[in-house]
Amino acid sequence: MVNRRAVPILVLLIGCALFMSIPAHGENEASLDTPEGTISRYIEALRQGSLEGVKAVSQSPDDAFYLPRPVNILRYAIRGKKILRKGDLEGLDLRMQPRVGDVQLDVLQVREAEGQTTYHMFSYWMRPMDGEWKIYDRSVWGGP
Repeated sequence: MVNRRAVPILVLLIGCALFMSIPAHGENEASLDTPEGTISRYIEALRQGSLEGVKAVSQSPDDAFYLPRPVNILRYAIRGKKILRKGDLEGLDLRMQPRVGDVQLDVLQVREAEGQTTYHMFSYWMRPMDGEWKIYDRSVWGGP
């Protein structure tokens, strides 16, 4: 049986715990310790039009990247994940030499521009750098 005097305190504690677990508006809670977290942070930077955010998840922050305004990405979904093996390295024409253990994520982005909804597939190649996964190349290759 529950002590009636303890119920209000219990309700208050649960309420505080729930409130504290909700991120503030605009707070980016995705970490760079997984490829999926890196993509989440990258997408959020595109949505905010934050060139600094894009550079923060890039292996080469001085990489020329043009971001004139926020990108209206309605949603995205990771459609494929491949951990590169030795046989996958041949034939890849990327800006950096791919290595065994790098990750390729194939991501569907649903965007809206000028009233039109469009679907785009992107591939992102990344590897860990100082404990954080960083994007070193990307490619758009069409719709679903």
